[in-house]
Amino acid sequence: MYDPSGRDDQIVVAIVKKTSISLEDDRKTQQLSATTLLDLMKSPVFLNVVPSTMLILANKSLFHNYSWTSAVMLAMLHLLFNCVSFECLRQLNFFDRSHAVPFSIILKIMFPLAVSDALQAMSVKLNSLGVFVMLKQLTIPFAALGEYYVSEPCECFSPLLLVFLAGIISGVSLLTVHDVSFNFAGSIVGLSAAALNVLGQFSLNIALKTVDVSPLQLRYETTVRGGWLLLFSLLIELYLDPLSVNNTPNLRSNVAFPLLVSCSLAPVVSLSYFFVMKATSPLTYQVLGPLKLVLSMTASFYFFGEDLNVTQAFAICIVMLSLCGYNYVRYYQKS
Repeated sequence: MYDPSGRDDQIVVAIVKKTSISLEDDRKTQQLSATTLLDLMKSPVFLNVVPSTMLILANKSLFHNYSWTSAVMLAMLHLLFNCVSFECLRQLNFFDRSHAVPFSIILKIMFPLAVSDALQAMSVKLNSLGVFVMLKQLTIPFAALGEYYVSEPCECFSPLLLVFLAGIISGVSLLTVHDVSFNFAGSIVGLSAAALNVLGQFSLNIALKTVDVSPLQLRYETTVRGGWLLLFSLLIELYLDPLSVNNTPNLRSNVAFPLLVSCSLAPVVSLSYFFVMKATSPLTYQVLGPLKLVLSMTASFYFFGEDLNVTQAFAICIVMLSLCGYNYVRYYQKS
């Protein structure tokens, strides 16, 4: 029946308007989601996590499927590819040919990182694998402690953030630690390696934020002018690793492609590391380590046919929930 008051027409108009507003909101939401996803894919964190995970899988394929025996020799090839790649980019004028960074700054960055690598090699020899992994996770609390003292008062750590960091460390330990056999000397070496690693990362973070230089330029200069320190630490690792000295890696023709993939990814990961340190902090970079571990282990269950037990699934859940909580608290603090 027709309503002479026009109430029905008003209701229809209201419904049409509400539907139009709802469609417009949905369209804006979709555009925002697409923009957020695009921003995420462009972020230094994403550009570091993805190639790093791919590099881990490529390296695991070399050891698992192609009988590669020497981690130190692989690291030396990565360093060689880094130097060659950056020199090619320099020839294409991607870098300033003059030395834009004082050598003292490069030394502050590279010396702690190189000594840390050498001490980690000693830690592997002195400790069980479980203790080595546990000591390596101490980079997270060391980075948190350092960031607490260098942060502004508005960025002070909340107890909830510390809970999430503890959850990340606990989850990684549960996921990777199987044998625990403490050694006093090995523990001191492992602690020193973790502390020096964080010290080098803070030096890098400060240089990127205070020196007028791009991450690309600083990565080039630390590789060309400070790479000898990393080479020296690798030679120490080569001396400490009898497997690398006594066994020549199997350089069959079928290993060429995965080896090339691994070496090609190394400069990308190396460069993205500097961009992450420029955009975030040493603590955030350290927290990305467990994320890469979880992603690579999850992919290993699919690509390498490894079994996933209940403990590992539970540990992965702990790590992922703690990472989400860490991200939320950090975002909330900045907001």
